[in-house]
Amino acid sequence: MIPVLFFACSVTRLYYVMFSTFWVLYLTSFVGTIFTDDEEVSDAYANLMLCSVTVAIAFSPCIGIFIDRVSPRITIPTAFLLRAFAVGLFYFIEDPTHLYAYVVGTLLVFGTTCEQICSDGILMRNADREIRGVIYGTAVACGYGG
Repeated sequence: MIPVLFFACSVTRLYYVMFSTFWVLYLTSFVGTIFTDDEEVSDAYANLMLCSVTVAIAFSPCIGIFIDRVSPRITIPTAFLLRAFAVGLFYFIEDPTHLYAYVVGTLLVFGTTCEQICSDGILMRNADREIRGVIYGTAVACGYGG
C-alpha cells in the first residue's frame, strides 16, 4: 500500500504544478474571441485561483476530519473520482469568464486538495513515529519528482 501512496503523492503534487500552466494556456486560447489581450487572461486566471484556493483552504479542515473518520477504501476513491468528475466537466466550458468555469476550476483544485490530504493522512496514520518524517519527506520528494 505504501508504494501506491507514494505514487498518489507524486500525482497530486504534480497536478498543482501543472494546473497553472494548463489553465494559462487554456485561457490564452481565448485571446481574440473572449479576451482581447494577455492582461485579461492574467486577470481571469488570478480570479480563478483566488476562488479555488479560498474554497480549498476553507474546506481543508473538513476534509481532514473526513479522512480521520472514514476508511481509506472510501476516501481515496472519492477524492480521485471528485477530480475526475471535475476534469469531465472541463470539457463543457464554453466561456472561461462564466460562473461555470469558476466552479469547474474550483472543483479541480478542491479534488486535488482532497487527494493530497487523503494520501498524506494515510501515510501519517500508518507510519511509525520514529520514521514518520522520513516517510513524509520521501512522499514530498516523490511529488516533486513527479
